[in-house]
Amino acid sequence: DADWAQFVLRLENMRQAIINGNRNGMIINLTGDRYVLDAAMEIAEDFLVNKLPVDLGNPAPPTPDFRSVEHPWVAPAREEMKGAFSSQDEGIAVPTQVAYVAEGGRMYDVGEDVSGSASVVSHYLSTGYMWDVIRAKNGAYGAYSKFSSVDGVGTFFTYRDPNTPDTTLGLFNGAAQSVLDDVESSALTRDSNAAITTAIIGTIGGLDGSALSPRAAGWEALIRHLYGESTISRQRHRNEILKTTVDDFIDYAQRVKSWRDQSIAIVASLSAFNEMKSRTGQELSVLVQANADQEEDQSGEL
Repeated sequence: DADWAQFVLRLENMRQAIINGNRNGMIINLTGDRYVLDAAMEIAEDFLVNKLPVDLGNPAPPTPDFRSVEHPWVAPAREEMKGAFSSQDEGIAVPTQVAYVAEGGRMYDVGEDVSGSASVVSHYLSTGYMWDVIRAKNGAYGAYSKFSSVDGVGTFFTYRDPNTPDTTLGLFNGAAQSVLDDVESSALTRDSNAAITTAIIGTIGGLDGSALSPRAAGWEALIRHLYGESTISRQRHRNEILKTTVDDFIDYAQRVKSWRDQSIAIVASLSAFNEMKSRTGQELSVLVQANADQEEDQSGEL
């Protein structure tokens, strides 16, 4: 913050990027009533086309569609992240009596079609196995299953978890099998299954949610534009959710069992990490905060 010369240089670089950038690659996100947008659009378009400075001696090349072409920043950013985060499994040691445990992995390859049914099975795990086994039986304040249809990554995580991290990781390992066991025991069936219907309703409820504020609606519209989501693609995703079958549950469970690029992230006390290492031999890259060897009262917030 004290290096103002460097700060000014960064601002100048940003200015040059704007001036030298191709106009068809610039996005202005505006949210408002129709009459407000109609009035603002004329001014915004005039600003981009006529008022924004242009370096005529160095015309910008057309902006590629980065949904189909990798952005030039991606490769160097990926390499830098590999160097900065060399360990897939990481932990943070803090003074606490509870733990926050997360495990995830890639379930779909890049470019592979992801069915909306995957979100239904993830919801089923959150309200079923994760709730019953990790929350109700083993005392975690929160336990969830999440799935991202954007990158095909599934995640299990707990919040204010009184169990040792390795115990929770062991419970995570049973999640996929619990789905297959439910299929075998007819808790999940192919005909008029109430459990699947309940999971579908819960997933749709999470998808629709409550009415968004104007600011949130504008942000959501921008994200959808950047992702390339259309009304048609969102409706297709919704239809796939509504058509979820027991076969989709089996497919999801098998993908969890064989997920790739698996990684673990844990926030716990230093003693919990030491106990985990002594019991399992598993060693994480642990960032130790000051006084991490002291345990705070369990009712305190992290």
